[in-house]
Amino acid sequence: MSKPHFEEIWRRILRHEGETFYTKTRLPFTYRIEGNALIPDRTGYPLHKSNFEKAYMLVPIDGPGEINQIVRGPAYVWAILHDPRISGGTGKLSMGTKNKRIYKTDYVDSRVHQRQINIKALSKQLISYKQFSSFPSLSS
Repeated sequence: MSKPHFEEIWRRILRHEGETFYTKTRLPFTYRIEGNALIPDRTGYPLHKSNFEKAYMLVPIDGPGEINQIVRGPAYVWAILHDPRISGGTGKLSMGTKNKRIYKTDYVDSRVHQRQINIKALSKQLISYKQFSSFPSLSS
């Protein structure tokens, strides 16, 4: 079973605005949505939608401590993404569990790989340009 697309998860988050959620330590909170930001009532600090998308790429996550270097408000992000109303009833967003610590590099690795591909393509273009520009000028 594959995870739903993130936009479906975000729609679920929007639908449950104002309802009570619980952090891993069982602290209750609600949230409101303003634009693309979720604002927990316990802090009033806006958490941008991108925080949830970054964490969603890594679920299932054992706890908020595993994403505290990746997102703001990890306790709220974790609690919302792992709530059965958002995850689709299971409390987990994929089959199985991960028992490894998640580091900021886990999220960044996929972006680095894409940049390496782009750099290789640009390098080839630059080499082609240098070879072309090494021809003697016809204007002399």
